[in-house]
Amino acid sequence: MQTFLTFIVIGFSIALPVGAITVEMTKQGLKNGFFHGLTVGAGGMTIDLLLILALYAGFAQFLS
Repeated sequence: MQTFLTFIVIGFSIALPVGAITVEMTKQGLKNGFFHGLTVGAGGMTIDLLLILALYAGFAQFLS
């Protein structure tokens, strides 16, 4: 059980790096409430998805 919990903590520490969006989500969530933090996270996720789709569609050729 000890090993299992250790691997869970290691997994979370790798999967949840603190970045600019995470900091802004936390600030907005604490300042204005949960919904504002959630919308900041959804906006960041949307931009990531659009970038992935653009790169998949061939935008990488344009960048290089």
